[in-house]
Amino acid sequence: MKRYGLALAMVAIMLAAALPVMAFGPRCGQGPDGPRFEKGQPAGGCPFYDYQSSNLTDDQKAQLKKLDDEFYKKTSPIRDEMRQGKREMNTLLSSDKPDEAKIWATHKRVSSLKDQLEQERIRHQLNVKKVVPDAKFGPGKGMSRGWGQRPCARI
Repeated sequence: MKRYGLALAMVAIMLAAALPVMAFGPRCGQGPDGPRFEKGQPAGGCPFYDYQSSNLTDDQKAQLKKLDDEFYKKTSPIRDEMRQGKREMNTLLSSDKPDEAKIWATHKRVSSLKDQLEQERIRHQLNVKKVVPDAKFGPGKGMSRGWGQRPCARI
């Protein structure tokens, strides 16, 4: 009987601990910093710049899509190299005897790539402004989504 009571008490404690978590549940479509965009989700409602659900002409939308695709193609190798550099940096830092010179060289290379990506992003934004002069851009939030993932206006 004592074991039964102990088991029942353990289940009650676990339930009491899990209940608030289950009651809160997932925040449907929300991340810690606002809307979450899943793979394949349309960019409509994008908080960074949303030309697809706006009142632009079809020609303007086509021009912006072309600019987005060109930007993505142009920056894809830079982003890939940045990821590779960060993996290399983690490997170097995790080694038993880290080579300080290699670490600093890798850091310098990754920083240079970040600068290149930022310059391309600014060029892209200026090109978008030529097509849509009143376009608004978020304060750097594109970078927080994996260096500007495709579903949400890659800038």
